[in-house]
Amino acid sequence: MLKIQPRNELVEIVRHAQSQGKKVVTTNGCFDVLHVGHVRYLQGARKLGDMLIVAVNSDSSVRALKGELRPLVPEDERAEMLAALECVDYVTIFSELDPIVLLLELKPDIHVKGGDYKLEQLIEREAVESYGGKVVVGFNVPGKSTTDLIKTIIERYGNFTQTEVMGTSAIDVKESHESKIETNDKLEQIRRRYLKKISEQPEGYRQQLLANLRDKHEISPDLQEQLALEWGLKSASDI
Repeated sequence: MLKIQPRNELVEIVRHAQSQGKKVVTTNGCFDVLHVGHVRYLQGARKLGDMLIVAVNSDSSVRALKGELRPLVPEDERAEMLAALECVDYVTIFSELDPIVLLLELKPDIHVKGGDYKLEQLIEREAVESYGGKVVVGFNVPGKSTTDLIKTIIERYGNFTQTEVMGTSAIDVKESHESKIETNDKLEQIRRRYLKKISEQPEGYRQQLLANLRDKHEISPDLQEQLALEWGLKSASDI
């Protein structure tokens, strides 16, 4: 995708844009699990200039910043999703823990930082201002972050099974239906084979027969329970 560029190519793109009087804006972040907060933030940043470049942390730098369980989405896919946004002109991936070196290479007119940062807290401020650029803090969307989204997913689905969370697929339904057919066929075979014998035999014989079927793995636990009820026996688990 042409919007995803290596940083060395972006240097030439930025210089050409600035030579035509265009104002170049940059921002950076992990952008792991893209959400509406990201979109609104990037739309706001784009309005500050004529070109928006998004620098995305590589997988290795995200792990260093966020922990071994992140990112959830690989760097190439994160870059591709960002590039698909209309408000984003270019995307590049960087492996450093901070964007200082990249910013000194690109020299954007404005660098935007979201979140709850204060201007004096930003380590990239000195680098951007050193060549006459400007740092802007803003466009944060309260309650809209990847961390908040992950917490919501854990709170809502943490104790649920995969089927409860993801739903039942058509394959699961087909396999379940086929399993029920197989169980019903097996039940009918056993009924036909033992019906007369069972009706004439004492309870002890019925118990022993059911136990034998179980031990030979001829019947499933569910079928065992069903036969126990039909044969007038206590729970099959007690046999």
